[in-house]
Amino acid sequence: MTEPLQVGQFAIVDHEPVDRGPNAGTFHGRGPADDRVELFIVAEGTTPAGEAFAGHVVSAMGQALAGLDMSLTGILRRLFAEAERVVLDWNRKSIAQHRVALGISCSRAAGRAGGAGAGGAGGGGRGAWRPLRSAPA
Repeated sequence: MTEPLQVGQFAIVDHEPVDRGPNAGTFHGRGPADDRVELFIVAEGTTPAGEAFAGHVVSAMGQALAGLDMSLTGILRRLFAEAERVVLDWNRKSIAQHRVALGISCSRAAGRAGGAGAGGAGGGGRGAWRPLRSAPA
């Protein structure tokens, strides 16, 4: 499920500005309503093939999030692992010209307390970003 962008924001789809794009969405985890994680996930391809594949990765991450009821750090680790699995699986099955590379960003949706502690010396950021490999391991 993709979310409409805020006023003044837009996505570019087929070289046209639109208010909703396939490469971003807000998704909910499992758990009690007052403690449910809500993440905004954005994927951006670094190649034309990656750009076309980014929406598929966002959807896969959203579906994975819907089944998770754990700490935010655990959720982020699982989601990035799922995204990397999807990309590597695609790249293993594709010819070189169709391999994809993307960057993924996750941030906790606005209005929620706390933040995602991901990597870095401080580890206290409000989100996480990770580039995904373009070649199979």
